[in-house]
Amino acid sequence: MIIALLLSSMEIVVHIGPHRTATTTLQELLDENRWNLMEFGIYYPKYVIDSNAHHVLAWACQHRNMSLIGYPNEVRSSHSILKDWLSKAQDKKCGTLLMSSEEFAKLRTADWKSLVESFDKRHHWTLIAAFRSPDEIAQSTYAQLLRCGLTQDFHELAEGFKRGVQDFYDFFDEIGSDADWCDASLIPYSKLTDVFLTDMCKKLLGEELGKLVTGKSPIKRFNARPNLHISTLLLEFNRHNFPNFKLDSKTFQFSQEFEDGQSAAVVRIAKFEESISNLDTHDDAI
Repeated sequence: MIIALLLSSMEIVVHIGPHRTATTTLQELLDENRWNLMEFGIYYPKYVIDSNAHHVLAWACQHRNMSLIGYPNEVRSSHSILKDWLSKAQDKKCGTLLMSSEEFAKLRTADWKSLVESFDKRHHWTLIAAFRSPDEIAQSTYAQLLRCGLTQDFHELAEGFKRGVQDFYDFFDEIGSDADWCDASLIPYSKLTDVFLTDMCKKLLGEELGKLVTGKSPIKRFNARPNLHISTLLLEFNRHNFPNFKLDSKTFQFSQEFEDGQSAAVVRIAKFEESISNLDTHDDAI
């Protein structure tokens, strides 16, 4: 049954990730410019659960049990959440609803069509994703998991990581070539974060506005991947401390004595910035 909405035709633009493509940095940038965007007719919802992003809608589309993931008070359906955001966009006199969550990358065609078809067909949908090679995403995912206590070698997990990424891009190719319910765009990921964010914002917001947003918000996040030496230390540290390892997501510090008598290595990761002491930082990044 089509949900009745007394709304004018809207542009619905959804940034869907995937993970490890500067999604958090982009979401922070959009959140910082929330009020500026409204002046240009773009509504970027503020949601208490997700803070800068819109994971709750993706979870609802997947029929996730919100209580199990820590949000027992969220009982609305995906349709109810989106209806609310569309209404608020119109209240703010915005013609575009912009959403972002890497969790959207887990949805498939049936999930999207169920959501799209429950709303007025006058709305125009656009899905936008970043393309980064499966090898790079696998390496970046592994590096992130090392910071969370992972005890497995990269080669044990790499194929599974890459297969998941390739499945997503196969799905996105299908959307781009066959879907009649949305437009789709893929933006090449660049390790030069400022270049990538500028390209992404131009696509999400429009050429001129994209330049305005990225120009006014300094990029503070530096998501450095640990080099091979650091990754080896992290892995050994995790194995040594398993299963009692716990990570403070903002600050991670460890000191590990080696059996051969080398001095302790200390690594700090604070707000994704690395300061490394007494280590060779010139090893190739993983």
